[in-house]
Amino acid sequence: MQKHLKENGKQNIILLGGSNSVMVNGLQKGIREEIAKLNEGKDEKEQLEFYNFGLGGCAAIQNLYEIVRHKEILKNAELIITESSINEIHNHRFHNQNLPLQLIYRDLCWLYQELYSLKTKIVVLDLAGEPRLDPSSKAITNIHKKLSNKYGLNFIDMQGYYNANKLQDYEKVFGAHQQSKVACKLGECIIKGIYDYHLPKNLKIKNDNPKFAICTPKDMELVSGELQEIPMKNLAFNEVTYRIKKDTKLKFPDKFIGFQPIGIHAWNNAFEWDENFETPRNWMENICTYSSIFISNHNQHFTKEAAFLNQFINSQKAILEIDDNSFVGFNQTNHFTEYHLNVLTQHPNAKRVSFFDLISIFLAKGGNFYTEEIDFKTLANENIEIEEKYNFNHLIPDIKLYKEIIDEYCAKMDLIKLAPLQKQLTQKDSELQSKNQALDLKIKELESLKSQYDSKIKELQVNLKITQDSLSSLPTKKQTLEIKNLESDLKIKELKAKQIEKELGYSYNVLEELDLKKQELIKVKQQLDSKTKELESKNTGLESNLNYPIFKGNLSYLNTMTSAKDRIHNHLSYKLGKAMIENSKSILGYIRMPYVLSYIKEQHNKEQKQYQEQIKKNPNLKLPKLESYKDYKEALKEKECFTYKLGEAFIRANTLKSKNNINNNTNNISGGGGADIIKTTLSLYPTIYSLQTHCLLQVCKRSA
Repeated sequence: MQKHLKENGKQNIILLGGSNSVMVNGLQKGIREEIAKLNEGKDEKEQLEFYNFGLGGCAAIQNLYEIVRHKEILKNAELIITESSINEIHNHRFHNQNLPLQLIYRDLCWLYQELYSLKTKIVVLDLAGEPRLDPSSKAITNIHKKLSNKYGLNFIDMQGYYNANKLQDYEKVFGAHQQSKVACKLGECIIKGIYDYHLPKNLKIKNDNPKFAICTPKDMELVSGELQEIPMKNLAFNEVTYRIKKDTKLKFPDKFIGFQPIGIHAWNNAFEWDENFETPRNWMENICTYSSIFISNHNQHFTKEAAFLNQFINSQKAILEIDDNSFVGFNQTNHFTEYHLNVLTQHPNAKRVSFFDLISIFLAKGGNFYTEEIDFKTLANENIEIEEKYNFNHLIPDIKLYKEIIDEYCAKMDLIKLAPLQKQLTQKDSELQSKNQALDLKIKELESLKSQYDSKIKELQVNLKITQDSLSSLPTKKQTLEIKNLESDLKIKELKAKQIEKELGYSYNVLEELDLKKQELIKVKQQLDSKTKELESKNTGLESNLNYPIFKGNLSYLNTMTSAKDRIHNHLSYKLGKAMIENSKSILGYIRMPYVLSYIKEQHNKEQKQYQEQIKKNPNLKLPKLESYKDYKEALKEKECFTYKLGEAFIRANTLKSKNNINNNTNNISGGGGADIIKTTLSLYPTIYSLQTHCLLQVCKRSA
């Protein structure tokens, strides 16, 4: 190796490609580390030097652009490594960009002919991305293979390796980017094989590529506005950008007349940021933040957009030839000629900046533009094999073995990791069964208590009816008795009058006077009879005027509410809080809780509706105000208890969740159904626990 380098003077290793070539811990890391090993103990003049010209998201034309841009470095190249197939497939598949196969074919023909003309060792990498089952992907892969065979370029078929070893599922995990460790190992193997690669074939052909040129804004005539030069540098790239603003207009110099723009290199950046939104902070924001320029001649113009990245954007469908009236300027319209995979101008969150940071425009003139029609469907079905001499698939790391090692490790570790969880599940299952048994016993006990309670209620209802019947008959009996007393008194007075008449022998006048008195008494009796009828009529409404209204049917339980405390216990907040406390004591209770709460809510609404209907028919049935009860002040303390507060907090949480209203003053729930309560309860289990804790703390504070 040392002797070879001294004789030919070539010592540069060049990497051309997309994001797989840029990834820090991937392909380039393995290349750098192995070059460092080869350089140990050698003089500086004999050492290999590595140049990475990779740029993410770019197809073959960017590789060609770097060859033209760095001619002198590539003339001294010992080895050139190139990869672009994944990016071409993605650029073609993206529905908005849909880079034409004809254009991909043209760019690859240009690239491979330029590589061949360098007369140095070339390694073509067909990296794995995602299984290439569609005809277009197969056609792109076969273009690379066909041109490699034509020019005699060394080929490493990673995608073919994955397919042959049925590793497609493993491949999908990493997507378009290679697994870092595998790519790094591949980089090492490529450098280790530097002795073994073959030079291209010695073909007697003429390079019929177009003449390529690169035009920077500094090369152009500034017609209007200003042109600001901005150096841009990071760990991977070092460029000079030229800021084109709204009033900037540049004219192509005459030396570029006849050339066609085939791509632009741009790097929009945050230097002297003055936009009305923040700078992009991640990949998605970068590709959604963009700007646009136009390129025009006498008769045509097209636009090119670039995102907030270092990008090379190829010209796709537009064909424009530079003439003596060709300009470049900032595009202020919303009209875009073409789209790109990594410039999302159509995204709903897209943002546009008021400048365009241009590095250069890639141009081509004359030569072969490969406009002949190609049958890509037939090409996709061809089975193209790389000539054995140039096939270096043996350098691919043993990925199948790696996968088997990973699978075996995961299988062992899964058992180890799952063992404690399985033990916990068994314990929890045992605990759950025990709690279920205890719960069943508790349910039976509660059913027995309910039966006793129902029996007691019936007994109380019977006693209450007897009492009410007795109370309702007392006024009538009293009035009847008074009338009878008056009648008896009248008869006694009549008898006494007759007796006096006989004993004393009163004159006619006296008797007549007594008769008048009798008539007066008769009138009084008639008045009393009338009063009696009036009292009997009023007696029919006596029930509704009693302190304890009489309800029937499902509302009969209201007859037992004789205190303010009873009334508050009938509030929805108290009912829900009580149910939540009782059901939070077990796992089964938590499972059952949504349905219990839903049932309570539905029953409460039903009772409230029936109550409103009854008081509408008979307003006298309306329950007294809480303030009218003797225990009102004492009952208010029930509203501050933990049970009531917990239910009240849950109602507020349900209101926010279902956007329904809960009016706890009248204990009515409006809107929402049982399903809403169930969904809310399920989503609020963590919140229920925190509500219980919060409410308990509040009650404790008040008690203190």
